[in-house]
Amino acid sequence: MKNEVTGPEKHAYGYDHAIRTAGVRLIEIETAEELEKAMSDRTAMMFLPQSSDLQGENPSRRIRRIGKKHNIPT
Repeated sequence: MKNEVTGPEKHAYGYDHAIRTAGVRLIEIETAEELEKAMSDRTAMMFLPQSSDLQGENPSRRIRRIGKKHNIPT
């Protein structure tokens, strides 16, 4: 069962509570490398607020690329 969502550790605010309320486990990450390692057959989606920044890179492009590679919605 897909019951995990990856999201940035430094953005623990209202959205993470909404995600947990849906009954999933939030896997907190800080870098794109951690995100890549967190992907599993239980990953339902990747959550990344637009304001997030994974070590200074353009997060949208990199995250979409990782999501596409693992067939996981972002």
